[in-house]
This record gives sequence, C-alpha cells and structure tokens, in this order.
Amino acid sequence: ALFAYSRTFNGEFQFDDDISVIENPYVNGASKFSWHNLAGSIGNGARPFTTITFALNYALGGLDVRLYHLTNFIIHIFNGALIFSIVLLTMRSPKLPACYADRALSVALISTAIFLLHPVQTEAVSYISQRYESLASLFYLCSLLAYIEARLAGQQRAMSNEQIAESNELPTTRYTLYAASIISGILAIYSKEIAITLPVVM
Repeated sequence: ALFAYSRTFNGEFQFDDDISVIENPYVNGASKFSWHNLAGSIGNGARPFTTITFALNYALGGLDVRLYHLTNFIIHIFNGALIFSIVLLTMRSPKLPACYADRALSVALISTAIFLLHPVQTEAVSYISQRYESLASLFYLCSLLAYIEARLAGQQRAMSNEQIAESNELPTTRYTLYAASIISGILAIYSKEIAITLPVVM
C-alpha cells in the first residue's frame, strides 16, 4: 500500500479541498473553534470530527500537503487492519462450518490486500477532502468490529456459565465493547452522514 500510494503524497489540493481545508474558517483559525457551533451545523454538512482532523493537520504543518496525504494514508491502513479483523472473526464464527476457520487467515489477508490496493480506493486516499469518507469508514468499521466482539463475548458467556460465576471479567468486557461500538458509531456519523446506515448493517 505504501508503494502504491507513495507518489501521491505531494499531490496538490484539488476541487473541494479549497472549501474543506484552505478556506474553512474552522481549519485555518479564521473563526474561533467551538464544538457547539460546529456540531450544531452538522445538518449543513459540517461533519465536525473530520474537520477537527483537518484543523490538527493545519496546526501541525499549515498547508503542507504532505501531512494531509499522510493522514489519509494512515487512516486507509487502519481501515485495512479493521477489514482484516472483521473477515477473520467472520470466518471463525461458530455459526459457520469448522472448515471455514482453517481458511480464515488466508481469506482475511486476500480480502485486506484487495481492499488496500483496489483502484476504487484511489480517490478516498489521495483526494484530501475524501477524508470524510475514509474517516467515517474507520469509525464505522470500529463500531461494527466492537459489536461483533460483544456478540461473540455474549455467546461465550452462554456456553461457559460456570466460568462466568467465578469471574466477572467477561460481562464487563461485553458491556465495554457495546459502549465502544456506540461511541464509534457516533463518531462515524460526525465524520460523514453515510454512517447512519450502521444499525441496519449490524
């Protein structure tokens, strides 16, 4: 992935980058930052959490385009790691035949490679303003992964009631995972509105 995208790190600001980054008063400091004002305008496409990441890039390097591209790339890599984890858990699901678990690692690696390197991802990674999409996907996938882990913890609890009686660790972990799923879902929506579909996907 690094080899594939290394030549994009010096790419110039394009299209909506003027509005999203360069001329955005919440990014360049022209308007006093206020979470309340920014979050309150989410219906107008403010997408406050992503805007905060643009503001952090601006604070660290001004309009040095490389930092924005590097951030997008790192988000893409994290998304790949989340895809790997979700596919691995899916293949190892107790609902599937045991033979699927034997192929879990190879299927997860192939799926992740396709996700990371498929040309359809080019815009989401190399076009700075598409961070809205990739960051929403990051929290979307985090929420989905935490939900899956919580459900699996619940199944383990049902299968091992004797062990649960001896330790309260599993129920606590389960509720923590559900909380993490909800928080990640909220951050996904505040990154881009597409995340509203998350409950349906779950």
